[in-house]
Amino acid sequence: MGSAKAVESIVVDVSPDDFYKVLTCYEEMPGFIEELDNVRVDSRDTRAVVVTYFVTVLGKRIQYTLRLTHHSDREITWKLVSGEFMKENTGRWLLEEVGPGRTRATYELQMGFGMLVPGAIVSQLQKTSLPKMLQQYKTHAEKKYGK
Repeated sequence: MGSAKAVESIVVDVSPDDFYKVLTCYEEMPGFIEELDNVRVDSRDTRAVVVTYFVTVLGKRIQYTLRLTHHSDREITWKLVSGEFMKENTGRWLLEEVGPGRTRATYELQMGFGMLVPGAIVSQLQKTSLPKMLQQYKTHAEKKYGK
């Protein structure tokens, strides 16, 4: 089984509260995350949401479902419910205020695949896809809530 682990941070020029709003408005994500074709919110309660994501990876459309738990307006964790090719997908967002109207957003991800995944794909995830995704969140948040 192949696996990937990554931790990345980015500083965003919006408050933690505003960045949290971007992270939890799941229905808007396909509008600014390039690889994300669609999302479906399957259930929602006061602390958790179950979301199915539809993405295109290397020309193949796959779907996976996560249960995201909102521990506070500064931390969101998730765990895989089901997914094609994945045996594990856990992680978290951690938001820290680093100045007035500035947030350090840290994204942690641990993925396990049901089959052997070439190292080049794991490397692309860690070195290219994750920083690109964080930049897309930053750009969207600053456009929507920035000064």
